Amino acid sequence: MLRAGSLPLLAALLLGACAACGGGGGSGEAETTGAPADPTPVPEVLTLGDHGRTFTLAQGRSTSLRLPTATRSWTKPEASGGALTIYVVNYVQDPGGFAEWTLEATAPGRAVVTSVGSCDGCEPAERTFRVTIVVPG
Repeated sequence: MLRAGSLPLLAALLLGACAACGGGGGSGEAETTGAPADPTPVPEVLTLGDHGRTFTLAQGRSTSLRLPTATRSWTKPEASGGALTIYVVNYVQDPGGFAEWTLEATAPGRAVVTSVGSCDGCEPAERTFRVTIVVPG
């Protein structure tokens, strides 16, 4: 017999057990490896916080990549696989501390986008940004 107030505790225990066995909570093993089974739709703007993640982007659509330039100078991103075309965004006026590129999905496939940020006097001196974009066929 359940006592008053024990229902929330029971629900929490059941949810914890489901998450521990990988049952649909989105916190299974795939998430810890950096390669989720079902990539999430790409946000409107990718940032340094998206490093290591995998996203989907429909063919013909685009997203922006913004990397901070306060302490690092970033190389133009490169995309493997031919699924993306990358364009630099040139501003007439300084946008406020970031470099920006447009990533356009041009063909079905999987692209790993990488850029290297360099900084004199920083530790580490170089930092690599990497994100995977899946363009469904």
